[in-house]
Amino acid sequence: DSHAKNLTAVARGGGIRPLTDMLKDAVPGPREPAAGVLAILATNVDNRAAIAKIGAIPTFIALLADQEAPGARVHAASALGNLAVMNSGNKEAIGKAGGMQALVNVLRDPNVRARERAASALSSVCVLSDSNKAAMVRAGAIPHLIELLQDDETKKPAVIVLRSLADDSESHKYSIKEAAKAAGCDLHAAGLKI
Repeated sequence: DSHAKNLTAVARGGGIRPLTDMLKDAVPGPREPAAGVLAILATNVDNRAAIAKIGAIPTFIALLADQEAPGARVHAASALGNLAVMNSGNKEAIGKAGGMQALVNVLRDPNVRARERAASALSSVCVLSDSNKAAMVRAGAIPHLIELLQDDETKKPAVIVLRSLADDSESHKYSIKEAAKAAGCDLHAAGLKI
């Protein structure tokens, strides 16, 4: 596949650092495509380490609040989720850099793709990370995830995160049920049987 070869060439050719530098560009135009390419590159295990090593995680977290480049928020959430896949060091770095609060904030984004990608990222960042799960709950994720259950585009990742929280802790399960009751959301009808 030529697309995969092109991405490999970008990574091997030293393209990760310039792309990461573009994320900080004062002009919003370059931020979105750079974040998009890095999000795709982060699906590769070797690239995950390289992207994190050059310090891109805090930059992606800052992009989650970028009001000038809404597409960059979508790609930044994707990138953080991809960086966390099977990489406990990146999960820890995302949590320590304030990523949980930033991702939870995106759950309220006006862009449905940003909300969906943030919920998916939370799922990846919280797998096997009790500290990130706790930070996500402290950041107020549960009511926002309940809201996402009511939209077909965001339901699936919201169910995954909420199920993980419910399976992890009785107090989380109680909080989920209470938030659903307050929102008038039928968890079973939404596909969440807890």
